[in-house]
Amino acid sequence: MKKTMEIYKNYGCLAAEKRIIYTYGAEQPTAVCSEKIKVEIPEGWEAEKDSSRDIILVSPWGRRYEPNDLLDGNETPCFYGYHNGSSFKIILKID
Repeated sequence: MKKTMEIYKNYGCLAAEKRIIYTYGAEQPTAVCSEKIKVEIPEGWEAEKDSSRDIILVSPWGRRYEPNDLLDGNETPCFYGYHNGSSFKIILKID
């Protein structure tokens, strides 16, 4: 079974008018418009609920991330971050 999560695709955000900004949990406050999309959580990653009932993403190496700390991309959403001094970028499939 595929694991998915809903994120927002935000257009026309202040200081990023020509880019798409992806957020989890709510629309970006300065967005001109937003749409909700569903993305697959990459293989090897886990989604857990924390005490406030928000999603925490657990990487294959055991590090816990809040979704908004990882979400990046423009035309295609991705997870972007650092592990052991190197950056990683994982393209997310839109479900």
